Formats: sequence, C-alpha cells, structure tokens
Amino acid sequence: MNKLASKKILLFHHIPTPRFAVIARTFKEKKPPFPTPFVVKPASLGSTIGIAVVHNRDDFEPALREAFRYDREVFIEQFIKGPEVTAAVLGNEDPVVLPVIQIKAPDGFYDYRAKYVPGGSEHVIPPHLPRAVIRHIERIARAAHTALGCRGLSRMEMIVDWRGIPQVLDINTIPGFTATSLFPDAARAAGIPFVELCEQLVNLALERWKTEHGIG
Repeated sequence: MNKLASKKILLFHHIPTPRFAVIARTFKEKKPPFPTPFVVKPASLGSTIGIAVVHNRDDFEPALREAFRYDREVFIEQFIKGPEVTAAVLGNEDPVVLPVIQIKAPDGFYDYRAKYVPGGSEHVIPPHLPRAVIRHIERIARAAHTALGCRGLSRMEMIVDWRGIPQVLDINTIPGFTATSLFPDAARAAGIPFVELCEQLVNLALERWKTEHGIG
C-alpha cells in the first residue's frame, strides 16, 4: 500500500523500477532533483489520485502541494516513456500470471477518468509487444508478487522502456473489480469468469488462513 516501501523492496531484489527521490514537505529548492519530465506521487493511495506528470518546472510546486494534500510522504519518479502494461497475479505460494494487458489511454495518461469511465481506455490483450518482452513482464510480475509477500492477488503496473525492459511503477494489492477494471479482464482472457474468480479468491484466503493456523 506504500509505493516508497514497495520500491525499496523492489530495488533490494534487483527488480527494475524507475529512479526516485523522496521530497520533504519543507522542500524549498526551486530546482527539482530530476530533469523534466518527471512524476510527482503521494506514497500511498491509488487510482492515480494526487499524481501529476510535470513537464515544466513551473508546475513542480503546484504538483507538490496537490500531492501533499493526500499524504505526508511524497516522492518524484523518473518519467519513463513507452507502452504501459499491467500484469495480474493470482495465487499464494505458487502464483500464476494472468494474460498481460496493454493499456491505451486517449491522452497517454492512465488517470482516474481513464480507469473508471466506460470507454476511457482500451485494454489490449495480448499487448502489441514482442513475445520475449511479454515473457519478461510475466517473470517480473511474479518476482515482484513474491518479493513483496503478496497473497491471493496483485496487479503490477509497468512501463516498457526503450530497451524493452519492463519498469515496475506500482504494485496494486487491492486491484479494482469494477466493470472497467483490469484484473477481471485478465482473468476473463485466461478463461476464468468473474464468479469463478471471486470463488478462487475466497478459497485462496481460506488456504492462507489454514496455513497460518497450522490446519490440515
């Protein structure tokens, strides 16, 4: 749930994620630590709330103020240009990666409207990417799920950089289950209807509870 903590764990496990710098609330420097463009993010929250892509230095301070409205911790992240993809992971000790989805938003930014308004974005399955890159995305998604100790489900948001390397932007431990959400789409592409997906998640939760309590 904390993007900063997650990124530190990813770095420890050598899982690619964009460079970042923590910004204190008392930050007074006019010059940001990264060249533009870069992304300003609250450490917590989801649904792209409080996040801004800064293309002009004059927009840096307003973006910081907006981010600090939502969280006490704020950081800036290197902007990676490339296809945006997401990989949904299902399982506990031996998780599986569901079909990878490429996200296409009309203005190139997968914001709150693009996520929740019907028709706000296009979910492309399979992605318009080389098979080797898709396999790399799947490996990284599974590695991140395991490194962070996720159970049941998770969804990794990534940007594929110019070298073809997937960079993990975010790990969503409570992904959306609305009519426009990505996790149910990935499950559907794997042949798992919504009702069956919900049943699997309940069973995974029971499996985890039994393991933790030493039951059968």
